Amino acid sequence: MAILNERNENTKGIIHLLTTTLCNRDCKHCCNKQYDMNDILYVTDNELREAHTLCLTGGEPFLYTDPCEMAKHYKRRYRNIKSVYVYTNALELAQWLQHNTLHDIDGLNISIKTKADAKAFEHILSFISTEKTEKEIALELDYFMLK
Repeated sequence: MAILNERNENTKGIIHLLTTTLCNRDCKHCCNKQYDMNDILYVTDNELREAHTLCLTGGEPFLYTDPCEMAKHYKRRYRNIKSVYVYTNALELAQWLQHNTLHDIDGLNISIKTKADAKAFEHILSFISTEKTEKEIALELDYFMLK
């Protein structure tokens, strides 16, 4: 098992919040397989008050939670949080976007692990480029074509 990164002056402003452990996949190289989920620490109110960036991760956040509403909640409660990013895979995000819009999210870290993810990513790019959003959404792509 991997050791979670220790908090230091460079990382204390960034919080990774595990929103769910549920996922509909069993990816061989899933980062969550590196950790014992029972050993992940809970975030404290004080840590959130010091943070400027919140990263919502899972399992699969877009399948089992509403990351946009979570982002809105944390930005309103903790005015110091300026950016919220969501870690997701392309297929579930593309399906979520069919019935929802992105709001209060500043960036997406999208994992491409299957051909279906790659096709879904094309849809996501099209959606983001045509959606009337208040601001630009940052994209980071993790590409692991395994199937």
